[in-house]
Amino acid sequence: MTFLTYLFWLALGLVFYTYIGYGLVVWVWAKLVTKFRPTPALAPFEPEVTLVVPAYNEAYILDAKIANCLALNYPADKLRFLFITDGSTDNSGQV
Repeated sequence: MTFLTYLFWLALGLVFYTYIGYGLVVWVWAKLVTKFRPTPALAPFEPEVTLVVPAYNEAYILDAKIANCLALNYPADKLRFLFITDGSTDNSGQV
C-alpha cells in the first residue's frame, strides 16, 4: 500500500471516531462505571420552603387561601408563609 492509502484510512478512521466512535466509548465507559460502582442511596431531602402569596384586594378569597396553605402535605417545621398585601384598599391586611 502506498502512503496515500494509509493516509486515506487514517483520515476515514478519525472521521468515524469523531462522529460514532467517541459516543460509543463514552457509553461503554458509563455502563462499566455504574456496574462496578453503584450510586449510594440518598436520604430523603426536604428543604425549607417559603410560600410567597401576593394578594391585592383579595380579602374575599384570602381566608380560603390561608386554609389551603395550611392543608399542604409538607413538614410544618420546614414551611413558612409570607402574605404580601401592599396597597390594598379592602381589609386584606387584617385577614
